[in-house]
Amino acid sequence: MAQININEKTFAFSTRSDTWTSRYSFDPTCYMTSGNKMLSSKDGSGVWLHDQLSTRNSFYGNPAAKSSITVSANQDPSAIKMYKSLSIETNIKKDLDNPTHPLTAEVCTNVEYEGKEKQKGSISSFEKKEGFQYAEMPRDVLNSTENIIGKPFTVSSLVEEYGTVAAIEINGEFFDELQDDGANIQNVQNTGIFYFPVIAEEGFIPEDYAYSKTLNVSLYNVQNGSLLNLFDVPLSDELPIPLYVLSHKNYEGRVLLMLAFEQSNDSQQNIFFQETSPLYNNQLVFVVKPEIDGDQLRGPYVNVEISAQTDRHAEIHAINVDYEFSKLDKRLTQNT
Repeated sequence: MAQININEKTFAFSTRSDTWTSRYSFDPTCYMTSGNKMLSSKDGSGVWLHDQLSTRNSFYGNPAAKSSITVSANQDPSAIKMYKSLSIETNIKKDLDNPTHPLTAEVCTNVEYEGKEKQKGSISSFEKKEGFQYAEMPRDVLNSTENIIGKPFTVSSLVEEYGTVAAIEINGEFFDELQDDGANIQNVQNTGIFYFPVIAEEGFIPEDYAYSKTLNVSLYNVQNGSLLNLFDVPLSDELPIPLYVLSHKNYEGRVLLMLAFEQSNDSQQNIFFQETSPLYNNQLVFVVKPEIDGDQLRGPYVNVEISAQTDRHAEIHAINVDYEFSKLDKRLTQNT
């Protein structure tokens, strides 16, 4: 008979409400009671007396487990809403000795869809305001379009235009200028980053805000109006390979872009120098990080999973979601 592996959990039943109320992370091999005390043991490692320590969420000497609760905000469920912020009425607060906030949240909407309607985002920290733990709603990291910068353009190869030797020389000079200008990139041998310049062609208009001199601005391929991440690159072990845009400069009356990618092996170093690379046969667009500049979450409801990583007594009294109605929404009223 095949062995079945199960992630063990403990389920709690409330006799007062006659229902299953919660799940716990501890998974003892046996339970027992003595009077009104509850005891358990795991794999013969001694007896654990429950609810006697001030340290919460820690069992059998293990680090404190994470607690979570999931709620749905679906007021006026026929209306499309744009979600703005989240606040929690709770006694959980940030420990001054720990830079990590004990509260985090995962937010999603339109989960029943598999296409572009589905959205999600994460909240990694909260700020105390007027006694509440407050955070702005995250931006969508699945299907955002607001983080696409400018119009599609094409690029051509320096190797094809100037030859291999000259292309390598231009590359070195460009990279030196980036370092002198405070770019947050180091020698490729230390970081596994390979960098190379290309010539920006038709449709390209350089905008300073499109360059961060870090690996924050990605280059995407546009086909039939869709955004694809990125190319089927020869000699690549992991597809696709994200390309990043570090900077631009004028050179002999043309615009050069400095591109970069994180290589996983030495054979990838020259794949984008090849004149036959898909990089030079597709329309491209700039895309900045959706976590910062992505679409605002919207939909008829939003699911919020709040997690707390703490070993102290924790209570949540209320979870508040702030939203505004979409300008395109036509809500059902007594007159419609």
